[in-house]
Amino acid sequence: MQSPKISPIGLYDLLARVLPGAALILALFWAREQPIDKFVNSVGIPDSIGTYLLLLGASFIVGILLSSIAGAIFEIFLQAISKIHSPLVAYTANDYWRRMDIVGRREAGPGEVLAKIAAEVTMCEGLIVGTTLVLVVSSRPIPLEASAWTLGILMLIWVVRIVALIHRIDSYERALAPSSSPES
Repeated sequence: MQSPKISPIGLYDLLARVLPGAALILALFWAREQPIDKFVNSVGIPDSIGTYLLLLGASFIVGILLSSIAGAIFEIFLQAISKIHSPLVAYTANDYWRRMDIVGRREAGPGEVLAKIAAEVTMCEGLIVGTTLVLVVSSRPIPLEASAWTLGILMLIWVVRIVALIHRIDSYERALAPSSSPES
Protein backbone atom coordinates (compact mmCIF):
# COMPACT_ATOMS: atom_id res chain seq x y z
CA MET A 1 0.00 0.00 0.00
CA GLN A 2 1.33 3.36 -1.03
CA SER A 3 1.30 6.21 1.48
CA PRO A 4 -0.61 9.35 0.46
CA LYS A 5 1.46 12.11 -1.09
CA ILE A 6 1.20 15.63 0.22
CA SER A 7 1.08 18.19 -2.56
CA PRO A 8 3.82 20.79 -2.17
CA ILE A 9 1.38 23.43 -3.34
CA GLY A 10 -1.12 22.41 -0.64
CA LEU A 11 1.61 22.50 1.99
CA TYR A 12 2.75 25.98 0.90
CA ASP A 13 -0.86 27.18 0.96
CA LEU A 14 -1.39 25.73 4.44
CA LEU A 15 1.78 27.35 5.81
CA ALA A 16 0.91 30.70 4.21
CA ARG A 17 -2.33 30.71 6.19
CA VAL A 18 -1.43 28.93 9.45
CA LEU A 19 1.73 30.89 10.32
CA PRO A 20 0.19 34.40 10.10
CA GLY A 21 -2.98 33.11 11.79
CA ALA A 22 -1.06 31.59 14.71
CA ALA A 23 1.14 34.67 15.00
CA LEU A 24 -1.93 36.92 15.13
CA ILE A 25 -3.76 34.78 17.71
CA LEU A 26 -0.75 34.60 20.02
CA ALA A 27 0.11 38.28 19.52
CA LEU A 28 -3.46 39.35 20.30
CA PHE A 29 -3.40 37.41 23.56
CA TRP A 30 -0.08 39.10 24.37
CA ALA A 31 -1.27 42.56 23.27
CA ARG A 32 -4.44 42.33 25.34
CA GLU A 33 -2.45 40.94 28.31
CA GLN A 34 -4.51 37.75 28.38
CA PRO A 35 -2.75 34.46 29.13
CA ILE A 36 -3.64 31.91 26.45
CA ASP A 37 -3.62 29.02 28.91
CA LYS A 38 -6.42 30.74 30.88
CA PHE A 39 -8.50 30.87 27.69
CA VAL A 40 -7.77 27.24 26.79
CA ASN A 41 -8.74 26.08 30.30
CA SER A 42 -11.97 28.15 30.23
CA VAL A 43 -13.02 26.39 27.03
CA GLY A 44 -12.58 23.09 28.84
CA ILE A 45 -9.89 21.61 26.63
CA PRO A 46 -7.37 19.59 28.60
CA ASP A 47 -3.67 20.09 27.93
CA SER A 48 -3.28 17.59 25.15
CA ILE A 49 -3.06 17.19 21.42
CA GLY A 50 -6.60 18.63 21.27
CA THR A 51 -5.31 22.01 22.41
CA TYR A 52 -2.77 22.07 19.61
CA LEU A 53 -5.31 20.89 17.04
CA LEU A 54 -7.67 23.66 18.16
CA LEU A 55 -4.89 26.24 17.80
CA LEU A 56 -3.95 24.82 14.39
CA GLY A 57 -7.55 24.94 13.15
CA ALA A 58 -8.14 28.41 14.56
CA SER A 59 -4.84 29.58 13.06
CA PHE A 60 -5.88 28.32 9.62
CA ILE A 61 -9.29 30.03 9.82
CA VAL A 62 -7.79 33.30 11.08
CA GLY A 63 -5.09 33.00 8.40
CA ILE A 64 -7.74 32.62 5.68
CA LEU A 65 -9.45 35.77 6.94
CA LEU A 66 -6.13 37.62 7.15
CA SER A 67 -5.07 36.58 3.65
CA SER A 68 -8.46 37.63 2.23
CA ILE A 69 -8.33 41.05 3.88
CA ALA A 70 -4.63 41.52 3.08
CA GLY A 71 -5.10 40.35 -0.51
CA ALA A 72 -7.85 42.92 -1.04
CA ILE A 73 -5.84 45.73 0.56
CA PHE A 74 -2.68 44.98 -1.40
CA GLU A 75 -4.60 44.46 -4.66
CA ILE A 76 -6.37 47.83 -4.32
CA PHE A 77 -3.02 49.48 -3.52
CA LEU A 78 -1.23 47.85 -6.47
CA GLN A 79 -4.11 48.53 -8.89
CA ALA A 80 -4.00 52.22 -7.94
CA ILE A 81 -0.23 52.40 -8.39
CA SER A 82 -0.38 50.55 -11.71
CA LYS A 83 -2.74 53.25 -13.03
CA ILE A 84 0.01 55.79 -12.34
CA HIS A 85 2.84 53.61 -13.69
CA SER A 86 1.47 50.93 -16.04
CA PRO A 87 4.43 48.47 -15.92
CA LEU A 88 3.52 47.85 -12.29
CA VAL A 89 0.35 46.03 -13.41
CA ALA A 90 2.54 42.88 -13.45
CA TYR A 91 2.66 43.12 -9.65
CA THR A 92 -1.12 42.93 -9.20
CA ALA A 93 -2.43 39.59 -7.99
CA ASN A 94 -4.85 39.30 -10.90
CA ASP A 95 -1.98 39.54 -13.36
CA TYR A 96 0.58 37.34 -11.64
CA TRP A 97 -1.94 34.58 -10.81
CA ARG A 98 -3.05 34.55 -14.48
CA ARG A 99 0.55 34.29 -15.63
CA MET A 100 1.38 31.65 -12.99
CA ASP A 101 -1.55 29.51 -14.15
CA ILE A 102 -0.27 29.62 -17.74
CA VAL A 103 3.25 28.61 -16.68
CA GLY A 104 1.88 25.90 -14.36
CA ARG A 105 -0.20 24.38 -17.17
CA ARG A 106 2.89 24.15 -19.38
CA GLU A 107 5.34 22.78 -16.77
CA ALA A 108 4.61 21.34 -13.30
CA GLY A 109 8.05 22.06 -11.78
CA PRO A 110 8.05 25.81 -12.43
CA GLY A 111 4.41 25.95 -11.35
CA GLU A 112 5.36 24.52 -7.94
CA VAL A 113 8.24 26.98 -7.53
CA LEU A 114 5.92 29.87 -8.36
CA ALA A 115 3.29 28.54 -5.93
CA LYS A 116 5.92 28.49 -3.16
CA ILE A 117 6.97 32.08 -3.82
CA ALA A 118 3.32 33.20 -4.10
CA ALA A 119 2.64 31.55 -0.72
CA GLU A 120 5.53 33.57 0.74
CA VAL A 121 3.99 36.76 -0.66
CA THR A 122 0.61 35.78 0.83
CA MET A 123 2.25 35.02 4.18
CA CYS A 124 4.01 38.41 4.22
CA GLU A 125 0.76 40.21 3.41
CA GLY A 126 -1.00 38.39 6.25
CA LEU A 127 1.80 39.19 8.69
CA ILE A 128 1.74 42.88 7.72
CA VAL A 129 -2.03 43.19 8.23
CA GLY A 130 -1.91 41.08 11.41
CA THR A 131 0.93 43.15 12.86
CA THR A 132 -0.95 46.36 12.08
CA LEU A 133 -4.04 44.99 13.82
CA VAL A 134 -2.03 44.03 16.91
CA LEU A 135 -0.47 47.50 17.04
CA VAL A 136 -3.91 49.10 16.86
CA VAL A 137 -5.63 46.98 19.54
CA SER A 138 -2.73 46.50 21.94
CA SER A 139 -3.29 47.60 25.52
CA ARG A 140 0.47 47.40 26.08
CA PRO A 141 2.66 50.39 25.29
CA ILE A 142 4.60 49.55 22.13
CA PRO A 143 7.34 52.03 21.19
CA LEU A 144 6.72 53.76 17.87
CA GLU A 145 10.24 52.93 16.70
CA ALA A 146 9.65 49.20 17.26
CA SER A 147 6.35 49.37 15.40
CA ALA A 148 7.89 51.26 12.49
CA TRP A 149 10.85 48.87 12.27
CA THR A 150 8.62 45.80 12.43
CA LEU A 151 6.27 47.01 9.71
CA GLY A 152 9.18 48.34 7.64
CA ILE A 153 11.02 45.02 7.73
CA LEU A 154 7.85 43.09 6.85
CA MET A 155 7.15 45.47 3.94
CA LEU A 156 10.73 45.08 2.72
CA ILE A 157 10.42 41.29 2.80
CA TRP A 158 7.10 41.55 0.92
CA VAL A 159 8.67 43.75 -1.78
CA VAL A 160 11.62 41.37 -2.18
CA ARG A 161 9.32 38.32 -2.44
CA ILE A 162 6.90 39.89 -4.92
CA VAL A 163 9.78 41.14 -7.09
CA ALA A 164 11.29 37.63 -6.96
CA LEU A 165 7.93 36.17 -7.97
CA ILE A 166 7.51 38.46 -10.97
CA HIS A 167 11.14 37.89 -11.99
CA ARG A 168 10.62 34.10 -11.84
CA ILE A 169 7.40 34.32 -13.84
CA ASP A 170 9.20 36.40 -16.48
CA SER A 171 12.09 33.90 -16.58
CA TYR A 172 9.80 30.89 -16.94
CA GLU A 173 7.72 32.61 -19.62
CA ARG A 174 10.87 33.34 -21.64
CA ALA A 175 12.17 29.78 -21.18
CA LEU A 176 8.85 28.20 -22.14
CA ALA A 177 8.11 30.53 -25.07
CA PRO A 178 8.36 28.93 -28.50
CA SER A 179 11.54 29.88 -30.27
CA SER A 180 10.97 32.53 -32.95
CA SER A 181 14.26 31.97 -34.74
CA PRO A 182 14.11 29.74 -37.86
CA GLU A 183 15.85 26.37 -37.68
CA SER A 184 19.06 26.23 -39.73
